[in-house]
Amino acid sequence: MTFNFSGWATKNDMVCSDGRIIRRDAFKHQDGEKVPLVWQHKHDEPVTVLGYAILHNSDDGMYTEGYFNDTEAGKTAKLLVEHGDIDKLSIWANQLKEKSKNVLHGVIKEVSLVLSGANPGAVIDNVILAHGGLGTPSYDQYSAIICSGELIEFDEIEHSNDENETMADIFEALSEKEKNVVYFMLEQVAAANVEHSDDDESDDPDEDEDESLEHGDQSDDENLEHSQNENNGGNDMPNVFDQNAGTQRTKPILSHDDMKNILVLGESLGSLKKAFLEHMSGMDEEVLAHAGLDKDSLVHANTYGIENIDILFPDAVAIDRSPDFDKRRTEWVAGVLNGVKHSPISRIKMMYADITADEARAKGYIKGNEKFEEVIKLFKRVTSPTTIYKKQKLDRNDITDIVDMDVVAWLKMEMRLMLDEEIARCIIIGDGRLASDPDKVDDECIRPIYLDDAKYSIKVPMLSTVTGIDEIEAIAEAMDNYKGSGAPTLYTTRAKMRAWKFIKDENGHYMFRNLSDVADLIGVKNIVDIEVMEGVSRDIESTEHDLLCIIVNLRDYTVGADKGGKLAFFDGFDIDFNQFKYLYETRISGSLTKIYSAVVVEKAQAAG
Repeated sequence: MTFNFSGWATKNDMVCSDGRIIRRDAFKHQDGEKVPLVWQHKHDEPVTVLGYAILHNSDDGMYTEGYFNDTEAGKTAKLLVEHGDIDKLSIWANQLKEKSKNVLHGVIKEVSLVLSGANPGAVIDNVILAHGGLGTPSYDQYSAIICSGELIEFDEIEHSNDENETMADIFEALSEKEKNVVYFMLEQVAAANVEHSDDDESDDPDEDEDESLEHGDQSDDENLEHSQNENNGGNDMPNVFDQNAGTQRTKPILSHDDMKNILVLGESLGSLKKAFLEHMSGMDEEVLAHAGLDKDSLVHANTYGIENIDILFPDAVAIDRSPDFDKRRTEWVAGVLNGVKHSPISRIKMMYADITADEARAKGYIKGNEKFEEVIKLFKRVTSPTTIYKKQKLDRNDITDIVDMDVVAWLKMEMRLMLDEEIARCIIIGDGRLASDPDKVDDECIRPIYLDDAKYSIKVPMLSTVTGIDEIEAIAEAMDNYKGSGAPTLYTTRAKMRAWKFIKDENGHYMFRNLSDVADLIGVKNIVDIEVMEGVSRDIESTEHDLLCIIVNLRDYTVGADKGGKLAFFDGFDIDFNQFKYLYETRISGSLTKIYSAVVVEKAQAAG
């Protein structure tokens, strides 16, 4: 069943109307899921259900395909969308988990068509569902209608990431009970490991008494005020660091106020560790002034120190259980692999007869004259298969020791991802490696549309000086020679899509509402961006030709694989080296099987 429309249900890193930001893979678990398609988030009547939507997770957000039902409301909505009256989408989600205004997880319950102009003024309606656990919860759960606004700037994303949280941010997020535990631990470590600055310098009890008076009388009962009296209602808490509990302590401690001052200084310096070291060594007046503090506000500035303070800092915690991939955008790959025609035979033979010559034309007859036979030229092209593979290995000890994630499943996912991308790349533009490279995928076995013979892939050169609306008109004119099946798809780069979308007329007004208008003008079904097309060029007669776009209906491209050559996964164990080895492999061929079924447009530098 063909979908009626498609679009972005959510976009990542976009500021919602109340400041929330939807982060990457927040709804990843719903990839491929079907949810209701409704009107304006109305759930009180069945007539507001317009159909359903299929969700597709990507690096940029949650993309959706919409299918209207045959109800009167569904038919009306379909007409509004086709006419361009409605072009906005919104979602309703619940069970949201967010941290510092960042939506990290949730469940999309429905996708709605919303009126044009609703997004800038939309307000998220929060309903707090639950708070779990003791102290401050890691996340709050909400139900929300999410309408995206402006794209957040990069520096704002930097400050909102958890990995940029300061120690002071983490400390302030603790409950009072948890803070008192930190105070207690720091006080005990300081008392157990640090000698008073005058202990080794003077034996005079009067001096010790003066020093004690200068810093205040600091008995055990008083110095553990935060960890015992406030936190435990007066119950005694044993000193786990002090083997002589209950004796008078002469070593300095880290007070509640000291901790607060160090946190304030840590905000200024950007490092809690640096703040501790500065505090222990005596503070510079300018540093203190920059942090909004003075000498008098720091008690015991030169009377204590803590060795190996790092052991008190919390360990870093990964947000995701498995590492993320730094990869190219691959949304287009599935469309290419699913769009081509699949053959159970790997050796593809394509035949055609050239009947364009005058000799092939039907002839008139005059009585008494001799009749001549028609002349037809036959041509054929055979494409043989080649092998493409991805191989990896893991030491058995590593697999056993990695307990936080399924490293084998993660590795297999990477192998399949990159193999699929390579096959799709070979179909569209070729693998790009030099002919001398032993890893090159043979262009004669998987024939790239970009480099195929002009009999199959029409080459259209265009001067680099042609831009804007003239460029679009030239591409539309090139479509006159297209003889492929049905409405093709135009593949280009994201930069070129953006340039077309923002073309302005002489009055400074945008000429197109969206890329669908550009596609209609050219005569293609849709426009798809392919990241691997960026920077692709070739030298033709000493002139550099940059690839602009490729237009093709992939049904005219056949990928063949025998039964034994289909994509397969193999694994094995090497006893000698104690290693598991993994292999994805396929043996396929690929070729355009219809003449003049693709158009390749290139930009060449003007002579001189």
